[in-house]
Formats: sequence, structure tokens, C-alpha cells
Amino acid sequence: DTQDTIIVYNEAIFLNLWQENQNIKVKVIDTLCINQRERARTDIKQGNLIYFNSQEWLHKEMSLLLAPYNITVKQYLGGCLISPGFNPDCYEEEMWKEIHTLYNRMFIDSLQEIAERNTIIKNPNKEYFRDGIDLKKKYIPNL
Repeated sequence: DTQDTIIVYNEAIFLNLWQENQNIKVKVIDTLCINQRERARTDIKQGNLIYFNSQEWLHKEMSLLLAPYNITVKQYLGGCLISPGFNPDCYEEEMWKEIHTLYNRMFIDSLQEIAERNTIIKNPNKEYFRDGIDLKKKYIPNL
């Protein structure tokens, strides 16, 4: 009966139900997110911090800069399509929150700036553009 609210725990089931009827009443309980948050909290308690970086070209330098803080760097590939009520990034969000609590947001921003500079200086023959601006001009004088 589509008049009753259906409890959904799984995104795939939600999508199947929605394809059949876009007006269906659904209450989402995102168990994947609940489990991811718990796993992240356990990892944090064990001293395993992971910084998820979406800029693959900075991965190597960010790894070097965060290593002294015992923070591992992994690539983050966020999705574009997310079903309402579901969050596939709960583990990553919990890690980001902990790192920002311990070191503040400016810490990561500053290290990303250093990683960007180091990467460009070490690899001057590659192209580095952001918002239409050549980043090499920022870090390599007389270019």
C-alpha cells in the first residue's frame, strides 16, 4: 500500500521502490552511515587518522606533510548522485571532523597550500590550472 510509510535501510531498495512510484512515502534509516561512523570512531580511538584528499595530484605531498602527525592520506572520490536520506561519506566526514577538531581547519588548508607549491616546483613541466589561472606563475618566478 503506497499510503503507508515504508522503512528503508538500503539505498538500492529505496531506488527500486522510487522507480516504481516517485510518490511513495519512505522513511530512510541509513544503516551504512551508522556503521561507517562507528567504524571511524573505533579507528580514531585506536589512533588511526585518515585524511581523505580529493586532489589526486597533491596526494604524494600531502602524505609527506601529514606523516609526522600520524595521519594517513587516502584519495576521496565523492559521488555526484546521492539518494535522499543516504550519506555515502560518513566515514570520511567523521575523520575530517576529528582532524579539524585536533588541528583546526587552517592546519589542513595551510598544508594543502604547501603541498601545492612543492608539487608544482618539483614538476615544473606539467600544467597546473585552477579557475583558468596558471598556478606555476604563483610559485615559479620568472616563468
